[in-house]
Amino acid sequence: MKRKFIFKVAKTSILTICVILALIFLLPVLASPISFTSYTVISGSMPPRIPAGSVVVVQKTKSLVNGEIVAFTSPENIKETIVHRIVSINEVGGATEYKTKGDNNNAVDAWIVTEAQLIGKVAVSVPLLGYLGVWMRQPLGFMVIVGLPML
Repeated sequence: MKRKFIFKVAKTSILTICVILALIFLLPVLASPISFTSYTVISGSMPPRIPAGSVVVVQKTKSLVNGEIVAFTSPENIKETIVHRIVSINEVGGATEYKTKGDNNNAVDAWIVTEAQLIGKVAVSVPLLGYLGVWMRQPLGFMVIVGLPML
C-alpha cells in the first residue's frame, strides 16, 4: 500500500515537472502569434528579483513604463541578451530611448537601449529552472527526463 502511494506520487511529480518544462521551453516556439520568448539568466545582475539560473519568459510589447524589467539585445554583443530594469525613458527626436540597470548593480548601465534593441518585458520568472534546462541538454539529463516518464 505504502509502495503504491510513493510510486503514484513520484509518477505525478515527474509528469508535472515534464509538463511545466514543456510549457516553459516549448511555449515560445509554439506560441509565436502571442510573441513570447524564453531566456536563461546566467549573470548575477538581477537578484533578488531574478537570481542567476532563472528562466524568464519575455513578452513582446511596445508599451513600457519606468520600473519594468525588460530583455534587450546587448549594445556590445548582438549575440547576447540582457535582462535589466528600466530606470528612465526619454523621447529623443521621435524615438524612445531607455536607460537600464541591473537590480544588483551599483550603477546605471553605460549604454542607452533603443527600441530596435528591445525584445520585450519579462512576464514570468522561474528561479533555478535554467540550471535544469542546461542539465537536460546533457546526455544523462535527457535520458532521465525522457526515459523516466516512459517507464
